[in-house]
Parts: sequence; C-alpha cells; structure tokens
Amino acid sequence: MNGRLAARSIFLTLVLTLMPTSVQAGEKVVLRTPGGRFLRAAEDGTVRVDSDFPTDGETFELVPCENGHLALKAGDGRFLVAEGRDARTLRADSPRVEPGDRETFLPISAGENRLAMKARNYRDFIVFDPAATQTAEPDDPDAPAAGETVEIYRVSQIPAAIRMTLAAVVRSLVIEELKDEQYEKIKTKKREKYIELPAPTIRDPGRKKRHRVLSMEDEYQIYAQLDGAPTIKILEMPYLKSYPQPGTGVLMFVVEAELPVRGLVRYKIPDLVSASTGFRTRVALSLVGEIRAKKSDDGVSLESPEVLRMRVELRSLDLANDVLNVLRRQIEDLLNDELRDRNARILQQANQSLAKAVAAREFRHPVLRYLAFP
Repeated sequence: MNGRLAARSIFLTLVLTLMPTSVQAGEKVVLRTPGGRFLRAAEDGTVRVDSDFPTDGETFELVPCENGHLALKAGDGRFLVAEGRDARTLRADSPRVEPGDRETFLPISAGENRLAMKARNYRDFIVFDPAATQTAEPDDPDAPAAGETVEIYRVSQIPAAIRMTLAAVVRSLVIEELKDEQYEKIKTKKREKYIELPAPTIRDPGRKKRHRVLSMEDEYQIYAQLDGAPTIKILEMPYLKSYPQPGTGVLMFVVEAELPVRGLVRYKIPDLVSASTGFRTRVALSLVGEIRAKKSDDGVSLESPEVLRMRVELRSLDLANDVLNVLRRQIEDLLNDELRDRNARILQQANQSLAKAVAAREFRHPVLRYLAFP
C-alpha cells in the first residue's frame, strides 16, 4: 500500500471511529445535494431530488447501527433501501422493522462538508442525484463522482420571536429605501393583426395567404411608488447543523411579502387616442434564501444572505378611470412584464435589504446567541 492509500485508510478509520459517537437514535436530518436540492421520499417509494427547501417531507430519522453504519427512515416509517444489482439506487419502501444490509449504509467523508455512502457489504457508492453530471475525472479513482455525495444536516427551528424580529427589520429597511422612490418607464408595444384570404393556384387550389389588416404601436407611460407599509412574514426558518462538521450550518428562510403600490398609467396610440388612469395594486413577493454560519473560538460568524428562488406577481389591480377598464388585461400584462423585466434588479435589492437586516444589531445578536447555544 503506497503512502496515499495508507493515509486514506487511516482517515476513513478515524471517520468511522468518531462519527457514531455523535449520532443519536431518532434524530431528524435532511439530505442535500451539492446542487442545493433536498431528497424526499415520494408516495410511490421513489427518492426524488426536486426541492430547494426542507419540509417534513424532506426529513428523515437517522438510526445509528453497529460498526459506524447508519440507516435512514422516512417520515411514514419506511426505511431507505439500496436497490439494483450494485445497490446504488435508493427507494423508500423497505417493509423491515429493523434495517438489514441494504437498509444500512456506511458514511464516508467526501470533503467540503459532504458525505458519500455505501450499502453494507457493497463496494459502489449510492447515487443520490442521477441527473448530476461529472465535469471532470476525480484525482482519486476511488473517490465518489458527481451525484454520489450529499450533505447531511440536523434540523432545528429558529424561535418565532427571532423570525418576527427579522421581519420587522426588513420591513423598516424596505420602507426607508422605497418611501421616496418613484418608478418611471415608457414602453411601446407593436400590435399587428392578420387574416387569411384565399389565394388559389393551379397546383394548390386551396392555397391561402396572410394579409396584415392592422398595424399600430401602443405607448404606455408608467409611474409607480410605494403606497403604505408592506406586509412581510417569515414563514419558515430552520437551522441546518452539519452532521459531519458540527461547527458549520445553514440558516434557511421562506419570506412572503406584499407591497401596496399606487401609480399612473398613460396609454397612447399616436395620432389616434390618448388616455390615463391612476391605479392601485399589491405586489406579492415570495422567496427562499439561506445564510451560512460557522462557529469558531471567537464565536459564530454569518455570511451574507443569498436568495435562492424568488417569485413576484400582481395580486390585484384597481383602476381609477372606468374608460380604461377596457384595457385592464393589457395594463395587467404590461405591469407583469415590467416585474419580469426587472426580476434581476428586484433580486439584487432583496439581497441588499436582507444583508442590511442581517447586519442589524436587533437581528444579529439574538440569532448569534441562539446559534451559539442551541
């Protein structure tokens, strides 16, 4: 055995010796791929990788076994089992009361807070994410490939009082940043209509040809600004504590907000018609994000928050001018188009507001105290 293999053997021995001491029966954990997706057990027994936020459906019970092995039980009591000739595929349909060889896995450190696993008495790694592709050959041919590693986290919920504090801080920041801001935009849309008329030929008696019967350019001017205090709620805020590295973790959150907006829309067809109306609407925003945390001798440090997914849409639209109610659909489409066009800018502003909130003393101190003494 050369020096590299000997060092790897010693390292794995240490992993197997140390890891079981931190495992407690009945402990709740979630499994996350390097791509940020959580594993869940579907009703049909398949194990899917399609969620970016952990709920009860993505939570498993970690069962310690002998010799450093472990088993994973879904919320409905089904053990995860390794299937296939090489025991590389996971399913959640084992009928056993106690885990057997294929329900029992050997965890192996894969670096960077990641683990790979093998079914007992099998040599190949479990495949967690079949869709993942390997972009480069690993330096060590015995190392797990892309899709064969996973992050395992213990789960605890941040107290409601801290969630309410963060929501209040974010709300005050949004009001401060947007209260005097007015959005202005001029946008044009070209409308064309066609009809098909018969245009037969000797070879094709049924031939038709499209003829343009309408071509005009609509012009919209939009003015908008905040119309009161936004409603901001933090619905979920779990803290994911790394299983192999207890000093690191991920603070995740689900935020929903509604911002009341008022403004003015001017509609114009050059040389034909022009009209304007005031409007009020509510812009709904929902996002999923995370803040990475790390413990050290000096305490706990928090990285800047990162929004992982965001959705923005209109919830209602009230027009002041009955005449323009005939254009309600066009105005709704126009405003939704503006939200989609500004999605990157809204995402940037959301990250900035969350970063300021996390840096605020009112939020940072209670969160750091909780993470330091969970």
